[in-house]
Amino acid sequence: MQTLLFKLLRPLFLSFFFLICLHASVASPIAIDINSTINGELTSESETSPNSHNASEYYTFTLTEDKNISISVESDIYYKIYLLDNNGTVIKEASKYDYNNKRIIATLPQGTYKIDVTTVFNDSYSSFILAFKENIIETQSINLETILDGEWTNNSGLSPRSQKYSNYYTFVLTEKTDVVIDLESYSPSLYLLDSNYNVIDSATYYMGGHTKIVRTLEAGSYIMDVTSSNYNNTGIYTLRFKKNIIEKIEIDLNSTVEGNWNLSSGISTHSKGYTQYYTFTLSEAKNLFIGVDSNKNHNIYLLDENNSVIKRTFSGANMFINLDAGNYMIDVSLGNTYQNGTYTLIFKENIIENSSIELNSSIQGSWNSTSGLTSNGNAYAHYYTFTLNERKDIVISILGDNSRCKLLDKDGNHFVFDPISVYGKRMVGTLEAGTYIINATQNVKKEESYTVSLYENIIKNQEIVLNSKVKGRWLDTDGISSHTNRKVKRFTFHLEKRTEVSIDLNSSKEYARIILKNVDTDRMIGMTLYTRGVVTLDAGKYYIDVTYLDDVSENKINTFVLHIKENIIEKKSIIFDTPTKGEWTIDSGFSKEGHYINQYTFSLAEKTTVFITLKSENSKFIKLGWANTYGDKFSNIYLVKELDKGTYTFDVGISEWNKPYKTGNYELLIEANVKPALPIKNLNTELINAYNSVIKWEKGSSDTVGYKIYLNDKLVADVNTSKSSYTLNGLDPNSEYSYSVIAYNSAGESKAVSGNFKTKKDDYAWLIPMQYNILN
Repeated sequence: MQTLLFKLLRPLFLSFFFLICLHASVASPIAIDINSTINGELTSESETSPNSHNASEYYTFTLTEDKNISISVESDIYYKIYLLDNNGTVIKEASKYDYNNKRIIATLPQGTYKIDVTTVFNDSYSSFILAFKENIIETQSINLETILDGEWTNNSGLSPRSQKYSNYYTFVLTEKTDVVIDLESYSPSLYLLDSNYNVIDSATYYMGGHTKIVRTLEAGSYIMDVTSSNYNNTGIYTLRFKKNIIEKIEIDLNSTVEGNWNLSSGISTHSKGYTQYYTFTLSEAKNLFIGVDSNKNHNIYLLDENNSVIKRTFSGANMFINLDAGNYMIDVSLGNTYQNGTYTLIFKENIIENSSIELNSSIQGSWNSTSGLTSNGNAYAHYYTFTLNERKDIVISILGDNSRCKLLDKDGNHFVFDPISVYGKRMVGTLEAGTYIINATQNVKKEESYTVSLYENIIKNQEIVLNSKVKGRWLDTDGISSHTNRKVKRFTFHLEKRTEVSIDLNSSKEYARIILKNVDTDRMIGMTLYTRGVVTLDAGKYYIDVTYLDDVSENKINTFVLHIKENIIEKKSIIFDTPTKGEWTIDSGFSKEGHYINQYTFSLAEKTTVFITLKSENSKFIKLGWANTYGDKFSNIYLVKELDKGTYTFDVGISEWNKPYKTGNYELLIEANVKPALPIKNLNTELINAYNSVIKWEKGSSDTVGYKIYLNDKLVADVNTSKSSYTLNGLDPNSEYSYSVIAYNSAGESKAVSGNFKTKKDDYAWLIPMQYNILN
């Protein structure tokens, strides 16, 4: 029993023994004193850290009073430092591997502690320098309106926040105060602390070597942690600590004010740059323009009477806004925190002239220095208001070198309906009854003239029928397509049943387009190609819009031919090992991609590899199920595929680039190790009367695709495999006939199966001459 108990507890004893040994391996650390520097080295023989499990060196120290200490290690390799209590519990850690945490800075109560200097990576060894010292940060008391120069040196204390050299400055406020703390140096950082060293606010390096804290502080005691963002950075700095006094200047609407930014300016709490405040009062709602002209990067903040931001613009952008009656303030500030400069503030009501325009009319206008401005202030603008009493398709256009237009609702908000707008020159779409505004504006601010037009978009409609061609041309009097924003012709057709339809457009314009829609739903039906498409349509009414995209002069006569037909693709049986001549013509069927194609079928009695060759002086393709191959006009193309038993159909098409209407000739050859069809079985004859007889048979092999029927050695019929009988008509009474049936498939014909029969007598043949005499 004791032996069994020992075996069960043995792993626990071994683990405990291992821990004792491990503890013993680090139980004798090197004692060091505060404010000492130690040279050490890690080797493959070094003890193993229980924290990193890599090579390690242990040090111990004792504090007789509370102290703020710093621990750092310099080495060629990545290291880690663990600060431990006397029981080996980790208090804090730092790593050269972590750029933002290379030192340990901590305030420790009196007691005994350990330092574990180890490595980040296994099998990584090097010498190191351990620096362990009391972290004494120089503290100086300052007052408001102080400007002083300071310095970080190698003897400076370290900020526990940035872990860089730091100096502390304390100050006391007797009342609530708006303050600015401006630290200027190379890569400065700034922390504002309360009297318990808790962070209230912080700021890091800004452009130009300035970092600032701008805020309102209650009465009380505070500490500034003046440090840097640059590791091991020594150097000088300038600290400015002052009240943030921002002069407020009252301005009137429609005024221009000159101003400047300098060291004596207040600091914006929003941009941290020098600023000037301007206050104004509105007695009624106004549309305002607030602009600042300066060669400095600047911002505009519009504030309410509680100093809350209503709107802001950056990087020199102007401000446009509708404001209700009330009191407001403008914060005009620098975007860069260190710059000085001058500026001009323009504050005025943005009055955009509004005229009425009637449907189906044009108005000539002009822009000048008294015109209202666009929402970005870079161009002049005019408004034109119109009202629709009912839903209408309309066209809005503007003519002028730098002109463009937008559609707004009755309240002046940007209104997006269902149009296409080409460069803002023309908009086409459907509008419901209501009031709208045309915003006529520019690309650049320039005094010039323009013409605005508003017309009902009337698209003439022509009825056509399936399987017809129609010629046309676009005229200035035509309506405008809402899809292309160009002239359009519309053609309507009906379908009595579900039909696959091909639509073909041949035009003198390079970028002609077909748009197909259902008349009842006005839903656009996708077309595969821009000038040709094949689509299956249900019974119903449809229209085709014929339009274009290119910017050819509207006055040029541009013609087209539209061909709409049922897409009938004839399937032809093809014989293996026999070259077949073919042609793509305008009567050929269309592929889904809109190219002329012909289709061929063949059958296989067993799994077989098929080899198809297509020769043509045109670009071409073969499509067999998912297998496709394409080729140019200079070479033959081939398709090789292993197929299972069954019947197959493949497309042979012409694919001249951008010419789907191209026609041409070709030669096709299909090869495979395929046997001809087997002869039919069970051929027999059924005599109906003296003039008619029926022959019947059974299929000899499953890959048979058709039967040829001969009567007295003359071919009288060629039927597909859905037939297993054939009626011979017009026979002579009481006559002998011979017949035969030959089965065939893609590989060739079977042997003929033949038979003979004699027709019945016609017992009433003698009545024919008598009948003839009576009738005549």
